[in-house]
Amino acid sequence: MFRRVEVGVGVGGDTVGRSAAQKEPAMLFLSLYTPAVKPSGPPSPEDMAKMGALIEKTQKNGTLVYTGPLGKSGPGGAKVRRVKGEVMVAEGPFSNSTLMAAAGFAILRADSREHAIEQAKEFLQVAGDGETELLQILEMPGCSAAAGDGAAVRAKA
Repeated sequence: MFRRVEVGVGVGGDTVGRSAAQKEPAMLFLSLYTPAVKPSGPPSPEDMAKMGALIEKTQKNGTLVYTGPLGKSGPGGAKVRRVKGEVMVAEGPFSNSTLMAAAGFAILRADSREHAIEQAKEFLQVAGDGETELLQILEMPGCSAAAGDGAAVRAKA
């Protein structure tokens, strides 16, 4: 239901995965989706096709930066904490994780908060009943891909 996409800044500052019409500076949002009802199995082929079409559309228009499912807090998870100089690592699973119910995430590029909300509404039309939480990703000077410093978010499809 989710697909990873590659975006970032290429050699010479060329933008990868962003439409020419995309305005700068864009805002980035972390979108966390939690379904209203825990799925009893995989999505139907029809639902997969609808989600695939939305992912393709938003990837092409430059608003989808990255997306994927969230692994439940299990063997791959850990909490790393530093207290008074001592670093502690706790292995998963964690029953009290704030992200436990979230099924998937996306990093969205938007012109405004309102634009990000419209993207979330469009996603929910395809995903169905549930909740999408949007958190703005704040940029640090010199650390964003938009700054042309060669930084990028990369993953294989």
